[in-house]
Amino acid sequence: MGKIKVRLKAHRRIYIHNDIGNAVFYFKKRVDERVAKDDREGVGLEIIAGLTLLAFEVEAKFNFLGYKLD
Repeated sequence: MGKIKVRLKAHRRIYIHNDIGNAVFYFKKRVDERVAKDDREGVGLEIIAGLTLLAFEVEAKFNFLGYKLD
């Protein structure tokens, strides 16, 4: 049998606010685990990173809603 070349086409939508939201959830889970283990060294930096990403997520959601409603 010979080889057959096939070309696949697909459309995918990437919503960045979902990815940023997952990163925020990851940081929250990581901070909760470290506080439970009483490992508080550097937790403040992870909290700041999570809060910064949370602000970007909120902005991205507003941009997405504005795009969809417009």
